[in-house]
Amino acid sequence: MQSPNGSDVCTMAGHSRSISCLATYVALLLHDSCAVHTMYIVMPWDTLRQAWQLSSGFWISPSRHRQAARLLVAALVGMAIASTLLQVHMSFVSKEMMTAMSERDRDRFWSSVVSFLGVLVVAIPLFTAYRYLQDTLTIRWRLWLTNLLLRRYFAHRAFYRLRLSRKEIDNPDQRIADDIANLVGFAGVLYHISPTMSATLIVYAMSGTFVALSVFARHLASLGSHRFKLEADFRYSLVHVSENAESIAFYAGERAEHGVCVGRLDKNAFRYVILVLPCIVIAPIYFTGGVDFGVVSQANLAFQTLMRSMGTIVEELNNISSYAARTTRLCAMWTAINEDDEHAGECIAVEEQTHAGDRLIQLADVTVCVPRAGTCLIDSLNFTIRKRQSLLVVGDSGVGKSSLLRVLAGLWRRGSGTIRLGITMREAMFLPQRPYLILGTLRQQVLYPNAKSAEFSDQDIRSAMAVVRIESLIDRFDGLDSKRDWQQVLSLGEQQRLAMARLILQRPTFALLDESSSALDVAAQDRFYRWLVAQRDIAFISVGHRPSLVAFHERVLELYGPTEACPRPTWRIFSRQEYMSSMPK
Repeated sequence: MQSPNGSDVCTMAGHSRSISCLATYVALLLHDSCAVHTMYIVMPWDTLRQAWQLSSGFWISPSRHRQAARLLVAALVGMAIASTLLQVHMSFVSKEMMTAMSERDRDRFWSSVVSFLGVLVVAIPLFTAYRYLQDTLTIRWRLWLTNLLLRRYFAHRAFYRLRLSRKEIDNPDQRIADDIANLVGFAGVLYHISPTMSATLIVYAMSGTFVALSVFARHLASLGSHRFKLEADFRYSLVHVSENAESIAFYAGERAEHGVCVGRLDKNAFRYVILVLPCIVIAPIYFTGGVDFGVVSQANLAFQTLMRSMGTIVEELNNISSYAARTTRLCAMWTAINEDDEHAGECIAVEEQTHAGDRLIQLADVTVCVPRAGTCLIDSLNFTIRKRQSLLVVGDSGVGKSSLLRVLAGLWRRGSGTIRLGITMREAMFLPQRPYLILGTLRQQVLYPNAKSAEFSDQDIRSAMAVVRIESLIDRFDGLDSKRDWQQVLSLGEQQRLAMARLILQRPTFALLDESSSALDVAAQDRFYRWLVAQRDIAFISVGHRPSLVAFHERVLELYGPTEACPRPTWRIFSRQEYMSSMPK
């Protein structure tokens, strides 16, 4: 075995040989750490800058996390120094033990065993505490970053705006849950920095690592980002199959849904060769009496350290490319959340008027466009909704009926014109064709999105459900506080009735109904609308196709798509009587 300056370490005698072996072992350990540390330094600056933007607040912002984090890092650095020294000392104790065995020196052997046990008494608690503190810091950092991203994700409807973003922010769930964990967890590599850095070894590690990173890292990061997207898409497809199992079974679509899973078996003979290679090299010297038997085990340990050092570039390059890819994905999501969702294209102006009298909503020359494509759906629309008024929106599929409701709810803003609001969106309620059911109790379904259950008694909830004849669910599922996967156990018609019960219980000032009764029979639909019309304090706009809906609305807005005669979309507002007289008999 050769020392860094080329001399034969294992042929030296006595005390000088031991010192040289110690220096070699420490140098190899330092080289291992330097390689990792240097690769972190030469990582592309864009990745480092993005990572710092995401996580710097945890370390520098005045909060309760900062002081604890710094103390944990200081403790980890101290433990890293201590663990390195212990490993070096353990190699010499192991050498002494093996030499005593080869010489059949009983007293020397048991003395080395006692020394070895003494090292273990110190090492085991140290390594355990080190891992505990490392995990504690990782968890604290991850919680901080996850909470920060979640606050931004749910602020100003960013979770919905991401769907409309031009940046194609795929799988935000994976970015928040998995990418943050991996981003923070990778920082554990930095905890293994040794207390001393050799300038020569740093230059050596930098030169080799720079070549590897400059050639491969950027491409690997790009491939890694694409890989994470595919993995997330694959997981989502499995969840999608689980959620739609019955529909797939009805269609006999298992062949179409079947995915190909590829396993890889990695067998590498080289890993086994390096286990015996040190013995093969040292054996001739040992047989000639050049070294003690204990040096064989020490050389083996040093050789393993050398191999880890030489392999660090290859092994950690994959980790660093993974780190860079995850950082890029998180930063892309962070940027998309914080930027204006309508930065491209003209926006519909929204004016909130606190003294609008009985006027709830007024549209003035509003043109609605598809957010990303920019296609015009509705051109220069004008109408006003006052208290206790109602409007039915009709038209062929694709003309923009549901899109109009998205604009009124503030979800879409691409287009032009002005919307004047005499109410806040908290006073409005939206009932879609497929209601959203939360993960919670039956009580929470009816109260959603109002989280304060104390405002309504059990009898209030039962009465609201009775209007749409769905109170039987209370007994069927053992009370209001039972938990189920409601989207799986309730039919679409029951889900729509449950959403109607929300409206009946919470009585908003304004309601937007997007084909909210499409899964109900006409009798059930009419029963709900009769209740709605009887409430003189609720104004509403409905989207629907059934002719029976006209009787429950004062006016009808019909939307028309472009035609050869008129290339722009058009619209017309009828009174109820006018529209009913124009309907085919």
